[in-house]
Amino acid sequence: MDNRRLLLAVVLSWIVVIAWNHYFGPKPPPPGTRPAVEEMAPGESSASNRETSKAEAHGVGVANGLVEKGPGSVDEASEEREDVPETIVQATEESLVVVENERFLASFSNRGAQLVSFRLKDHLDGEGEPVEMVRARTGVQFPFSLVGGGHEGLALNDALFAAREQTANGGGEELHFEYSGPLGQATKSFFFSGSGVFRFEVEVEDERDWSVFLGPGASNPTAEQLKQPQFWRGGVYSAGGDREKVDARKAKEDERISTRGLSWAALDDLYFLAAVMPGEGAEEVIFRPFLVAGPDSEAAELEVLPQAEDLTAEQKDQPRAIGLLVRSRGDRIEGESYWGAKVYKELAALPLGLEQTVDFGWFSFLARPLQVALNWTYQNVVPNYGWAIVLMTLLIKLLMLPLTHHSMVSSQKMQELNPKVQAIRSRFRSKLKDRQGKPNMDAQRKMQDEIMGVYKSEGVNPASGCIPVVFQIPVFFAFYRLLGAAIELRHAPWIGWIQDLSTLDPFYVLPIVMFITQFIQQLRMPMGADPMQRRLFLMMPFIFLFVFLKFPSGLVLYWLTNNVFGIFQQEAYKVWKRKRAEAAQELKDAGSSKRKSIKA
Repeated sequence: MDNRRLLLAVVLSWIVVIAWNHYFGPKPPPPGTRPAVEEMAPGESSASNRETSKAEAHGVGVANGLVEKGPGSVDEASEEREDVPETIVQATEESLVVVENERFLASFSNRGAQLVSFRLKDHLDGEGEPVEMVRARTGVQFPFSLVGGGHEGLALNDALFAAREQTANGGGEELHFEYSGPLGQATKSFFFSGSGVFRFEVEVEDERDWSVFLGPGASNPTAEQLKQPQFWRGGVYSAGGDREKVDARKAKEDERISTRGLSWAALDDLYFLAAVMPGEGAEEVIFRPFLVAGPDSEAAELEVLPQAEDLTAEQKDQPRAIGLLVRSRGDRIEGESYWGAKVYKELAALPLGLEQTVDFGWFSFLARPLQVALNWTYQNVVPNYGWAIVLMTLLIKLLMLPLTHHSMVSSQKMQELNPKVQAIRSRFRSKLKDRQGKPNMDAQRKMQDEIMGVYKSEGVNPASGCIPVVFQIPVFFAFYRLLGAAIELRHAPWIGWIQDLSTLDPFYVLPIVMFITQFIQQLRMPMGADPMQRRLFLMMPFIFLFVFLKFPSGLVLYWLTNNVFGIFQQEAYKVWKRKRAEAAQELKDAGSSKRKSIKA
């Protein structure tokens, strides 16, 4: 039964770790709401056209598509600077500029030239709308805003930039934003192509320490997803070929990474990422933790995490998010950015190495082929990921059948020899310790020698039952990580009430059925005479039920299929064993009859 003890120890340790993280880990923040901004449909006139028409109506000159105001013209809400440029370039009102292609629909506000919306057309949210990548917020500026060295947003974030769009050479679109006025001077340019990667250039004059801001977070996960401890969110970067992570739930202070040797840095969660590839003018990348205040309100407010000594008791319990800053070494920053889903095949097609963000843990080398096989099954065999999981689980069990059979045979032999082994243990029990209560190593050695002698005389290797388990554990964990992180399962239905395999069963039917099948499996499994061991094995289904109640339905379906196949396998093994015993008895009877006839 040594192999059973090993398996029990491994499974129980795994359950304890998962259960602890699931039920006692930090509670994530609920999503906020997006500030209302009047959106412009792609077919409407651009921001530059609207600004130009308003400027002409007010008698303001227009040059090169940019709105020019006189040197003394200042927005009433702005603070004037002493070094106001002679030529004022700014818009007359706030508006949006929309860029749309087959992959996404991005909206930039000319107030601060910030990205206020980035929707992915190929991926839908719970309401059937394109996924929004720009996280809902209050209290924090939007992506591609400007931040000073003291965590403060620059006044340029409130400036109304003049906007101009044009078709790029070779296709794609270009957006150019320019502001020159009482709040400072800056230009921002964005160059879009069909690959999903876009280039940006930001230039700020008369600022010594400034950064381009992204985040906090990537996408807008649902409240249910945020309750799941396995729903990763934070930062990730690749430096010198090594991938490193920054956990949003554990971050306490800024983490600074030099751009020397840095390939990319990204904000990501389980399914989506917003990545940046810093270019010329970038000094370092900073991952900055934020507090999510008022998590029970519709619009949670984000604020920079204070120093540890300044945190209040209430703030220590508040959820956190991660923002990303690209810090300049001068007055200009260039770089590239990618916003999208963590689809391994799509990321691997880009020459950036972003496929490293799709993390399946230590057994990624096994999870990748399993993912390919799962997708192939979905595309070529059955167009339903639930049934594809069932077929993949059965295929894995069939491939493992020789190892499993060998393990069951070995366990049965060990079970048959257990009375002899227990008799030896009982005979040596009083000799295992001396009168002082110290272990008697000589007696223990003799006992083990006798037990091994019993195994050897019957041709049984006690370790042979463990070897199949060792081979099966990596496959199990690889498939477990795959089903927990594969974006293919996001919003993928199975049958009836299971309309999203990436979330829990709303009625807990799958976990309960899984518990019943596992209990039946444990009852029909041969167990040792040790009552404590029997109780431990019978407790396992209850432990699994406790852990799997809030697991994604795809994972529960995988384990349920394992249990059902295991029950059939047990029954098949019993039939095989009975027929083998009958055949052996027939041979024995035939031999006995032959000996009798010879004597006669």
